[in-house]
Amino acid sequence: MESDLSPLLIMATNKEKGVVRGTDVVANYCLPPDLVDRLIGIATKPYTSDEIGRILSLRADEEGVRMEAAAINLLKMIVGETSMRYGMQLIAVSNVLRERKKKPM
Repeated sequence: MESDLSPLLIMATNKEKGVVRGTDVVANYCLPPDLVDRLIGIATKPYTSDEIGRILSLRADEEGVRMEAAAINLLKMIVGETSMRYGMQLIAVSNVLRERKKKPM
């Protein structure tokens, strides 16, 4: 793992401590301690409501969809309960439905 040609490994977990599989050892992230010692941990934080709104607005612009503030606020609530990916997919799907009904943007 210490070689210049070592692979880049990205992992995500919400586990803090647990039993390492196949052992009786309790360790951080349910990983062997010698592996954890070689990793670089980067903590992330959830997006704020304003950040979610900006991200959704950017996505709507990229999709060529004009959205009112009320629609962005509704999407922000949906993203808070589901995921950012789902909210972004709703932008494209709702635009397709709008086109089928031949409603103006």
